[in-house]
Amino acid sequence: MNNNNNILLIDPAFDPASSSACNLLVKVGTDHLSYAIINKETKQVYVVFDQQECEDGTLKLAERLKTDLYLALAYQEVKTAVHTDNVVSIPNEVYNETSLNTHAKFLTGVNHGNLYTQSLSHFGFTTIFALPKATDQILNTHLTNSKRYQHNAGLFALAEK
Repeated sequence: MNNNNNILLIDPAFDPASSSACNLLVKVGTDHLSYAIINKETKQVYVVFDQQECEDGTLKLAERLKTDLYLALAYQEVKTAVHTDNVVSIPNEVYNETSLNTHAKFLTGVNHGNLYTQSLSHFGFTTIFALPKATDQILNTHLTNSKRYQHNAGLFALAEK
């Protein structure tokens, strides 16, 4: 850890030229930013970055996208989990994919970008969420093919197993 509350761990065997065989996982919180580069086939973690206690995770992501060479590499898959207050969980019994805008009326914020869904069928509900417009724009510009998840998606994935 350095004086900026950053942790950067890099496997010396990691060759950035092999990034197309790896996945980039990014987590943006209200006051932190983390990412990891992993190879799903070999289950090897090559790079881990974590910054705690930053003023705004989205702004920190925008800053790192301009300066961090690892975020500029081409990956097999990019997944982003972003904290948002604009999230609502709908029981699968009443969830209707064609009524997405009706369900979205329960979101708290009006300054949001696109609507995203995450099916958690194992738990019996589907989550609808919207990221702040600024975050959506950053992801659409720099991590164009990223899949977006709600901030606690990793926790649900662990609980499902």
